[in-house]
Amino acid sequence: MHTLINKPVKTRKPHHCWGCAREFPAGSVLMFNESVDVGVFGRSYWCPVCAKMLSEIDPWDYGANYGEVRNCDIESWEAMRAKMEGTCDTPPNG
Repeated sequence: MHTLINKPVKTRKPHHCWGCAREFPAGSVLMFNESVDVGVFGRSYWCPVCAKMLSEIDPWDYGANYGEVRNCDIESWEAMRAKMEGTCDTPPNG
């Protein structure tokens, strides 16, 4: 897999984080990733919590499926979310 773009962006419309499947409203700052693997292009958005989780571990520990960063280690993900977003129990829009 080759990463073509990986940068923070302020979104113009709602997007779901690929790592935790939460929906974020327009105007959110998310990491935008565009990559190519075996000639297939892929684009994804990552919330700050999932981006931080992936920066601290081997991304292949979590796999590449939708929502897997959160679902593979919910306790660690929730602890990171609480640290970064506060202790609010309700994510943006769901």
